[in-house]
Amino acid sequence: MKRFLLFVVVVALIVGVIGYNRGWFHIGPEGAMDVQMDAAKFKQDREAISKTVGEKVNILKTQMAGLFKKTEVLPSDAKADAQKELVALEKEHDRLEQQLRELDEAGKDRFVTVREDLNKNIAAVEQKIADWSKKLEASESK
Repeated sequence: MKRFLLFVVVVALIVGVIGYNRGWFHIGPEGAMDVQMDAAKFKQDREAISKTVGEKVNILKTQMAGLFKKTEVLPSDAKADAQKELVALEKEHDRLEQQLRELDEAGKDRFVTVREDLNKNIAAVEQKIADWSKKLEASESK
């Protein structure tokens, strides 16, 4: 229970700091606790981030299609193994698209958490695509 409460406090602090720095929150004059949310600024930032992340997800999809084409020249056993791995990678990409939709729909309370998780998963998929590109290039040169 203590860990959960600590997690909630940390997430709230992260949202507060990022929100304040991005101009989502305003504190009243003389340090009064009159905190107001700038919904227009939040919406603008969310749309910009969603667009950038959406472009990354589309690039990854294109790269995966290229990997599938490269597997066509492999011997049957290697081709089957590679395509099996790429299908699993494709499922991870589908999860990225789902997270992108969640990011678009996320409110102020979940936005930072969803964005961080999405960025982490994008990095993991990018790394797997890079690894598979190297494997397929090595097998083509044999």
